[in-house]
Amino acid sequence: MISESLKKQYKKWGILVTIGYLLCFGFLKTYKFQNWILSPFIESIIGVFMGAGAIAVITGVILIFQKTLESEQKKKEEVFKEKLSLYKNVIDKMHEAFRIKNNENMPKLSSEERDDLRFTLLNVALLSKPKTFKLYCQMLADIADQEGNIKNNAIEKFLEFVLAAREDLDVQEEMTAKDHQVFDSAVKIAKEETEEIVAKFKPQYFNDFDDWIKKLQTGRLSNQEGKKKIKGIKINNHLRDILKSIIDFSKNLSEDVTNNYSYEASTWFINNGKYLHFKPWNDKELEILLLRDPENNWARPIVNGIEAKNRSGFESYYRFFISNKDYKENEQKFQQLIKRSYEIQRDGKRLNKKEVDINEIQDLTYEL
Repeated sequence: MISESLKKQYKKWGILVTIGYLLCFGFLKTYKFQNWILSPFIESIIGVFMGAGAIAVITGVILIFQKTLESEQKKKEEVFKEKLSLYKNVIDKMHEAFRIKNNENMPKLSSEERDDLRFTLLNVALLSKPKTFKLYCQMLADIADQEGNIKNNAIEKFLEFVLAAREDLDVQEEMTAKDHQVFDSAVKIAKEETEEIVAKFKPQYFNDFDDWIKKLQTGRLSNQEGKKKIKGIKINNHLRDILKSIIDFSKNLSEDVTNNYSYEASTWFINNGKYLHFKPWNDKELEILLLRDPENNWARPIVNGIEAKNRSGFESYYRFFISNKDYKENEQKFQQLIKRSYEIQRDGKRLNKKEVDINEIQDLTYEL
């Protein structure tokens, strides 16, 4: 591209050369050379200078045009390299998001991964075409729910973005009818593959408490191919009574609470937000996930020597890993925490990472 200062120089010298040529033409038109002995020499000198000037102008125009083309081509090459690097980086980030991590039964998007994808949005806005930018925004908005659970249509949205990115990169010349046919077939196969991936990660929900207990005891296959079996949990009467007491207590908090049962946990909601998530890890230990309390400076509670842990990637929550025996001995205190978590979600007072420095609260605890 030609800079503004260089454009001004071109205009300045272009005007001066034009004026010079007009003066020369005017001089030749008005001055009578026939009575002057040196007139042939002067006429030839003027002709040579004007011819040389014309050649210089034409050469300058060619050079400017060539310089502009080279600059434009170099810019396109640099933009292509940046776009290719950006789109490959997005694919790598999405692969990490869809990967099942330790202690997860299905893929989850952590707050750090979500923030990383949000900042990548700025690079997409800088380099991509409007269509690609729009599809990235839609993919980012639909990738996961508030709790980080990957949505069923996330992979389909991701595929749409990748196809738009491919078009944006212009990696192929104009396709023939046969090329379009082959490409459409490939896209169809890719969509079928995404449906299989979605089916593998799609959570299974159960009808009620009894159905949930039965499925937890039976176990399940970890994938569609049935290559790995996850053993069921032996649920004795003592554990069953504890799980049922938590559910009954949560039900009695309000008629507006909702819940679902899945292999992952029993999850409870109020005002479209989760306030309780619990499950048996085995026949002797429970996990209970609850919201941090602003009235206690977002600190983690300690119940009779049992300290709640930070929940990596979901900083608005803390969680207990607790034995059935310890829960039963401190049942009233845990019910107090469940009720408080419900009130926090009901009143819209859950932790906002934009207002609270997460690093400052990670190590804070208080005795209940």
